[in-house]
Amino acid sequence: MAALLFAVMVPLYNLAGVLLLRQGAESRAGRNSAGRTLATNPLIISCLVGILVSLAGFRVPASLLRTLHAAGERAMPLALLAIGAGIDLRLLHRHGVSTLAAARIKVGLPPLIGWFFVCRMGLSSGDRLIPFVCLACPTAVSAYVLCDQMEADADLAVSVIVLSTLLSVIFLTIAVAVSGGWRKADLFSSAV
Repeated sequence: MAALLFAVMVPLYNLAGVLLLRQGAESRAGRNSAGRTLATNPLIISCLVGILVSLAGFRVPASLLRTLHAAGERAMPLALLAIGAGIDLRLLHRHGVSTLAAARIKVGLPPLIGWFFVCRMGLSSGDRLIPFVCLACPTAVSAYVLCDQMEADADLAVSVIVLSTLLSVIFLTIAVAVSGGWRKADLFSSAV
């Protein structure tokens, strides 16, 4: 279920990001090709290739799958470390209001909208947990790459990534609690 959600969310978020950032790029440097930016976006390319590979019935060899899985597990923490090491704390202060608003909207608003729809679908608590967690995740590290690629405010993107990552601890906890995925038995068994 999470894979299906990501297959929809990643292209949708990237498409929305490109269209929004394109407005600023056009006003600064004339007409910028959104189509070229979308066609060269690595996340959209990887989603399309993955879908095509899956539809073709191709199975990735186990040795290659293990290698790619190991590399993928390390990509996010390394990207966050690189962003964290390179962040200037004055950026958080300079972009304070914008950063806080964007981070709260990213980790707070999607779960609220999702809650409205998911609760009406009659899903079990386990099935509700997956969309809530996906929707409460922080701003992706790829947002910085996209902002840099489209000559937008990459410093603001870094600030939002850092703050939304910190805020996501609160919102992910709330998302798990609201979805019904937080049971005393689960907490007790995981503690033991």
